[in-house]
Amino acid sequence: MGLTEQEYLAFDRAAEYRSEYVRGEMFAMSGGSPRHARLGAKVSFQLSPSTTAYDRGLKFQLYRQIPSLSDYLLVHADDILIEHYSRQPNEGWLLREYRGAAARLPLPNLGCELDLGVLYAGVMQEPG
Repeated sequence: MGLTEQEYLAFDRAAEYRSEYVRGEMFAMSGGSPRHARLGAKVSFQLSPSTTAYDRGLKFQLYRQIPSLSDYLLVHADDILIEHYSRQPNEGWLLREYRGAAARLPLPNLGCELDLGVLYAGVMQEPG
């Protein structure tokens, strides 16, 4: 039998490393590079080599089941690139890529816009 949500939260709050809870199981997440850590301080989720397949696969599949979720962002740590998936009226998902420091990603459902130049400022100078 897996962990309950309450057990996971109690363990996670005391842990020294990040983890994720999926269907009663806890998965340790990698620490990443200095660049990854700095970008992580600015954005809650970002791609890392060890989690890319999971973030694109099972995690996204589970998140799509959340009716109120309208946008899913995959933020790259090794390039100035964000993949933006937006829920469509027909319940499909549309992918748009935003690349480079001059790009701006509109998020009308949140009433804001991400400026990639600001988001990645100082990040790309960190070691990969």
